[in-house]
Amino acid sequence: MERIFNICKTYALSKESCAEASAYLASKFLIRSDVKELYMSSFFDWACDLHSNLQEEGTIHYGVLAAVAAVLKHGKRDDLLQYTPKLLEWVTKQNYQQHKAMLVRKYGVKIVQRIGLTFLRPRVASWRYTRGSRSLSVTLGGGTAAAA
Repeated sequence: MERIFNICKTYALSKESCAEASAYLASKFLIRSDVKELYMSSFFDWACDLHSNLQEEGTIHYGVLAAVAAVLKHGKRDDLLQYTPKLLEWVTKQNYQQHKAMLVRKYGVKIVQRIGLTFLRPRVASWRYTRGSRSLSVTLGGGTAAAA
């Protein structure tokens, strides 16, 4: 698992198209139940430390921002809730709205939106079907009484 985690981090730093694939791999890898306790906090710490200042052009790694957005997209709310205050503080300090690079603004908006959705409480839809009686004997017994 350590090897896959290091591969995700290595290729997220790339300036080529493999950074997007690395973001997808990181999102699918880090949300696994056996991996999230081991590596998710260190991944978010690594991403926040790496991008401590987004205003410097030479230090921007778009794959890392894409990976953070993808993990927030594919992860479960309960698993991500403990990391979202730190991520929100990190992304609001960066002032991504004023950045010259369009991809920084794009991933900044994605990260903020997904953090906001994580903070919302889950709501059960009122129109959802409820599970009724699934007993065949009750169904068949009720059918003969109605026919008589």
